[in-house]
Amino acid sequence: MEESRVLCGANAYREKYYFDPAYARLPQRVQEELKILCVTFAEEIGGTILLRFSADGSLQVETAKDEGDYYYDDIEAELAVRRLLKENRTLLLQLELFHRAVILRQIPAQAASALPPEGETASPGAEASGRASAEEAEALLLAERYAKTEYAGEISLEDYIEELLRMQ
Repeated sequence: MEESRVLCGANAYREKYYFDPAYARLPQRVQEELKILCVTFAEEIGGTILLRFSADGSLQVETAKDEGDYYYDDIEAELAVRRLLKENRTLLLQLELFHRAVILRQIPAQAASALPPEGETASPGAEASGRASAEEAEALLLAERYAKTEYAGEISLEDYIEELLRMQ
């Protein structure tokens, strides 16, 4: 099993953007949004940024600087990463689900158990108690639906991603 896999990244020093062709099945709109995220980050903060999937399928944001770059501010970069994660939380969760369902071929067994009991809505502290938010549970159910129907052809990847994006 692979250690990790880079989804995309940008380098401010070389003014380059990279997108892994294995993810070309993502809708063009999502690919463009990722490019905007990475390139904007690299232009504003400097250095390089990588969006990388770990071996367990979680998406990680990594930044780095060249050794002689005295203008790069590690604290500013960390704050920018936190802002990026907060502002794009739904998109990043959806990318994780896509990666797990399509690339790793994992079906989330916890999808149904992640939903709050019928008639009850997820509380703000639901994540701390180990229960997913209603948004996360819905995304998990969609990922499970896609993974189960992919071979039957009941729903295309594009329809699946569009459903995920409508959740935003």
